[in-house]
Amino acid sequence: MSQLSDIKFEEGEIRDPNNVDTVTNSLEKLYLELEVIFKNKKIEADVILSIVVTLMQIVDRYPDLKGIEKKLVVIGVLIRYVEENVEDEKTRGDLIMFINLVLPNVIDTFIAIDRRELKIKTEKCLRKYFCCL
Repeated sequence: MSQLSDIKFEEGEIRDPNNVDTVTNSLEKLYLELEVIFKNKKIEADVILSIVVTLMQIVDRYPDLKGIEKKLVVIGVLIRYVEENVEDEKTRGDLIMFINLVLPNVIDTFIAIDRRELKIKTEKCLRKYFCCL
């Protein structure tokens, strides 16, 4: 099982070297909040995205973290939570792989949508396929 203090950041991920303690403290704080919110709930692939959205909303209230740091905190906390709460080894490995490979881009997409940098024009798309609209 990994400890939050064991999470290593690549060069440039934390822009301010003095902010490492803040990030580590934020990891612990967010993990404790996650434990309270999802206490006794089974974590599976179908709920990962809703957990990510919840974590993003919580970490957004951490004023001392920059954008990339917030994303790293969310991913780090989610990995630890899976490691400590998913008993089946194969499922745990699959979830961690999903978190590492897919979630960074999903988080970036959620942020782009929230900032209105990415628009999904469903009406135009629907008219293309359903001309009666």
